[in-house]
Amino acid sequence: MDLAFKSIIEIKNLIKKGEITAEETWAYFLKRAQEKDTSLWSFQSFHDEWYNNTAGILNGIPLWIKDIFCEN
Repeated sequence: MDLAFKSIIEIKNLIKKGEITAEETWAYFLKRAQEKDTSLWSFQSFHDEWYNNTAGILNGIPLWIKDIFCEN
């Protein structure tokens, strides 16, 4: 299932219906970010243990916040 262009609501509904698990969603987006980052260099590192299954209503919805600040 291609989740890349689904909305958060669509993904959450798929998880709620049991069509995909939160862990599968996390794994899908982590793999996609790792594959795309070879040309974008958006992330300093990736860690499989970042997944937190206690995230409440956002469980399974990957969220990355880009550091837009420049440190000297």
